[in-house]
Amino acid sequence: MCSYEREVKRLERLADEVNSDELSQLTESDNESLADEDHNLVSDHELDTEQESFSDVEEQANLLRRSRYIKISTTTTETNTTEIMALLGLLYLAGSQHGGRKHIAEFYSDDGLGCEIFPAAMAQRRVKFLLRCLRFDDTNTREVRKSQDNLAAVREMMIKFNEQCKVHYSVGEYVTLDEMLLAFRGRCRFKMYIPNKPNKYGLKVFSMVDSRTFYTSHLEIYAGTQLEGPFKIDNSTAAVTERMCMHLSGSGRNVTMDRWFTGYKIASLLLREHRLTVVATIRANRRSSIVMPVLERKWLPRHV
Repeated sequence: MCSYEREVKRLERLADEVNSDELSQLTESDNESLADEDHNLVSDHELDTEQESFSDVEEQANLLRRSRYIKISTTTTETNTTEIMALLGLLYLAGSQHGGRKHIAEFYSDDGLGCEIFPAAMAQRRVKFLLRCLRFDDTNTREVRKSQDNLAAVREMMIKFNEQCKVHYSVGEYVTLDEMLLAFRGRCRFKMYIPNKPNKYGLKVFSMVDSRTFYTSHLEIYAGTQLEGPFKIDNSTAAVTERMCMHLSGSGRNVTMDRWFTGYKIASLLLREHRLTVVATIRANRRSSIVMPVLERKWLPRHV
């Protein structure tokens, strides 16, 4: 074989190697594009679900804007689902930074103490405007619904919120049940006054959360004494505790709860009917808390 033929063979082998490398790179790029398409399909599905959830909020906000703000400016233009989701994202971010007691202007401060995401996402005046217009129900039928339900303004939103909390995350084997008082001094039928709380006036909320990740599994707002109808429920300690644990029935989880929820009968009911164990403090002055009724009070330890 002459040198010319050897050189031709060498160039053919080199061309084959180059073609095989290009083919492998093309296959990898195709796989990446297919993965991106699959991801986009999932993202589009999630986006459609979120848009359906916030479409009513968007509609009510725009209706309120048309009725109150005749003059249209960059601050008072109509909103959309994307902007509503951005607003809720800013509120979540403010909560993660413990900004419940901060004024909104502090997040827009340019002295190094503010949060850069806030001015990048939305103007301060626009945030205030959207918060004034934000509604979670049909305001035209609210008065009719309030005749049967004290929680008519947020009832539908709370139902959807609890459903989505259960769909997107499964809590671990340890959960915590507690109550909290959200500071509020406005007009409300079921506003409560608890003197031993930091915020003495507010709305009482029962919450079931994951003990490790603090993810919320279920929320219930105390709506006071409801009128006769479909929304009248029992607000006794045993009823509230069983209602908050109902979605975990039969799962074998352990529930840590405050002494307000605890009683011997309640703990026995959760174990017998729902296969849930309880870790809690039992108050000795509650009749249902005496575990060993044959013993006299003086023989019971002080911490029982």
